[in-house]
Amino acid sequence: MTGDRSFISMLAGGRRQSIGESDAVAQQVRSQPDLAGELWEAIAFPDPLVHMRAVDALEKVSASRPEVLVGHEQEILEDLTASKLAEVRWHVGLMIPRLQLDARRVSVAVAVLERLLTDRSRIVQANALEGIVRLADAHPELAHLADAAISTASQSPHASVRARARRLTR
Repeated sequence: MTGDRSFISMLAGGRRQSIGESDAVAQQVRSQPDLAGELWEAIAFPDPLVHMRAVDALEKVSASRPEVLVGHEQEILEDLTASKLAEVRWHVGLMIPRLQLDARRVSVAVAVLERLLTDRSRIVQANALEGIVRLADAHPELAHLADAAISTASQSPHASVRARARRLTR
């Protein structure tokens, strides 16, 4: 438990459109990485608001502390990717390139990102595109996949996806 309030209580309640206190949770885990276990407990919590806000906090933490993802590769590649909540899937594409992946899991990660490129959510599509590009940065043999994804996204009917493709042009 962190201070007077657990992460679950910090992330619960309010409107679905709000991130609640996910920024505060992310900051606590950034400064005290030993609290990552509590954040993962919040991710497993059955309340959809807590779940999606905890994933938001995790993605923010993982940007500077990717080690919080270690040991959770399968959970990210399978469970979070399959979430019915678009707000959860938004973050998966950004986290995947931060994972420590062996050759087999790189192939799984590519398949997951390619599937997310066709998601009904434009945010998921844009973040999956960024994920493929970042994964290709770490695995140069995937550059052709990133280039193809950018090319396809630049023709998207969605302005936000086209804009992300322009920003990521290699």
